[in-house]
Amino acid sequence: MSDTLAEKRFSRKSHRKSRHGCGNCKRRRVKCDEAKPCLNCVRHSIDCDFLDPKASSETSQKRSGRTSRPTFRFVHSTRSKTLSQSPSATSLPDSSPIPNVPSIPAQDDRPLSYDDFQLLHHYLTSPQCTFGDKESHDFWKVTIPEIGFKFHFVLHFLLALSALHLSREQPSLQRKYVLQAEEHYLIALSRVTSLLSHMDAENCQALYVSAMLICFHHFAKGPQQGDYMIFADHGQAEWLGLLRGVRTIISTMRDEFASNIPHGPPRSPSQHQQLFDHKPDQYEERLSQLRQFVIDHTAEDPASDVCVEAVDALSQSFTSIYENSFSVDAFSPWVFGWLYRLSDEFNSCLQQKQPVALVIFAHFTVLLKELEIDPLWFMRGWSHHVMDGINCYLHEEDKAWIQWPMEQLGYSVTTDTR
Repeated sequence: MSDTLAEKRFSRKSHRKSRHGCGNCKRRRVKCDEAKPCLNCVRHSIDCDFLDPKASSETSQKRSGRTSRPTFRFVHSTRSKTLSQSPSATSLPDSSPIPNVPSIPAQDDRPLSYDDFQLLHHYLTSPQCTFGDKESHDFWKVTIPEIGFKFHFVLHFLLALSALHLSREQPSLQRKYVLQAEEHYLIALSRVTSLLSHMDAENCQALYVSAMLICFHHFAKGPQQGDYMIFADHGQAEWLGLLRGVRTIISTMRDEFASNIPHGPPRSPSQHQQLFDHKPDQYEERLSQLRQFVIDHTAEDPASDVCVEAVDALSQSFTSIYENSFSVDAFSPWVFGWLYRLSDEFNSCLQQKQPVALVIFAHFTVLLKELEIDPLWFMRGWSHHVMDGINCYLHEEDKAWIQWPMEQLGYSVTTDTR
């Protein structure tokens, strides 16, 4: 009897080794989850063998007889999870630094746990955990979760955002919720990446929603030191890469989007007026002066036209928001829309920290500040953070041109500690 118990106690289940992992995992001698792409490659932002363009295009063509679509891959950020230590970030009570957390393995399509149900309950019942006002309640609390029950990666994105919201509401449990957010985000990101080369009328709605939620997740992590939305201290700004991913999805499935993409409810004139009972002081005159500044300082610059176009588009956004244009369902599309429509040439000027482009971007922060209201909790702190970066890279003689946007933000110059 005792021998039998001893055998059961010390016997181990045999482990069947797999030789089907991707090449990157084999070279690094780490366990591969054999997802397509595998989670290790997604986490380290490297191309996975399982997403080989030839293989995926051949498989796609055999299955559906269609030509392969352009591919784009969302990648998990390798930047620090810590908020900028500038006063603009730390002065907000719910923008305390998010701690560094170790990358954690994620299992695709794992069963939901009690913690997950808590996150779902918080998302569905908390008035503050949302991405719009009362008029868009059903869109975010009913329509999007319904999509998530069909496409589980959308649900995981929602759970990740719910966890980040809880991390702000309950600072004592911040690390716990940040870890949960990381796990759900990685699960969703892995699945979305594998579907991007197989977009069709059935899944384009879910992929478009996912692209929005990925952008929201980036903002919800809080301002990251050295990353200023469109430009960064080093390399490409993370959000710019995400924005290009959204562009790729929309341009690839333009026809399907016309009939399959969900839209929020229209806003009535009275509701729009309640949003903005104020206007930035003399904004028309200031934008007119900005346009002349751009013309004067880029007369012989090849980028002159794209800079003037950026100012004209920004003026249109200001007018649409502050002069009660009732054709939009909310004001945020006019803010993000300006970023979305920026030309690659202007983005390049920003990434090179050219003074004229930085001055234009500084005026945009006035609109960015308008997003930092209760429904858009994930935007808090970003306008001051972006202004920190602009102020750091502008020469003293050019800073006179950003005094007006700084006044509108209530911004005080901080000492750069980099």
